[in-house]
Amino acid sequence: VFHNWRPPYHIAGQLHMTMTAVVCGGCVALLPTFSTSRFRDEVRQHGCTVLCGMAATLHFISSLETESSDAVLPLRVGIIGGIPAELHDRFERRFGMWLGENYGMTEIDPITLPRPGHRPPRGSCGLPSPDVEIAVHDPDGSALPPGALGEIVVRSRSREALMDGFED
Repeated sequence: VFHNWRPPYHIAGQLHMTMTAVVCGGCVALLPTFSTSRFRDEVRQHGCTVLCGMAATLHFISSLETESSDAVLPLRVGIIGGIPAELHDRFERRFGMWLGENYGMTEIDPITLPRPGHRPPRGSCGLPSPDVEIAVHDPDGSALPPGALGEIVVRSRSREALMDGFED
């Protein structure tokens, strides 16, 4: 059961939560907005097992006063973009859940995916999605070796994933 407060017209609400739930045979608790104060009650009421969001979501939830029931909430998995390294382990312990990190953008998402059982180094955004090719390039557009600083470039493995342009 996905705790979904993101609008279904946005890629996060549409793909990350609604379509993922449909594909895996899950459910979506569609909430009107994110509420820090109502978070625990919503998770309990709807039996939410999956949390999706970004770093701010974790900060808001972490700001709640700790309760002994935090670790027994039904939450099992969180897919979060940009998890702060100092918050990752502490959040997992407090809420008794596994957090995976991903990276993407509306135009081509997801670029990276967490893999249950795989623990990338803290601050890593996971492994490349099988649907894309990823490289790091210098300012001239040349590929750089692993570990070098540069611009992340992504190419879909499917020609249908992005629009080529307009035809007359």
